[in-house]
Amino acid sequence: MQEAFVLLNVEMLSEKKIVRQLKSIEDVLEVYETHGVYDVIAKVRASNDKELEELMRTEIHKIKGVNLTLALLTVAPELSNRLNDEMLLVA
Repeated sequence: MQEAFVLLNVEMLSEKKIVRQLKSIEDVLEVYETHGVYDVIAKVRASNDKELEELMRTEIHKIKGVNLTLALLTVAPELSNRLNDEMLLVA
């Protein structure tokens, strides 16, 4: 299972409406309003990278008021721990 955090830049004053729409999407796990360049953050899941791309293209990008998105793919916890250990050995 692939998880990602999707950062959304949205039209001014549309944040609450977009948050509600995102929460209605099955593969959206969590949604938060934020301040800064990105107005909304959503945690999403998909079976693989291709399904994640499909979710972004067919569901999230089609929401009226979404200007820009940035998807940050998560690293599996066991891989993340291994990478951290390897980085400590190099340092």
